[in-house]
Amino acid sequence: MNGCVKRCIVTMTEAVGLYSEGQSD
Repeated sequence: MNGCVKRCIVTMTEAVGLYSEGQSD
């Protein structure tokens, strides 16, 4: 479960990063 949560957080972080880049541009 811990691994799943960590992976989910990483996925969300990447999604937020892409969203931030899109907003910044």
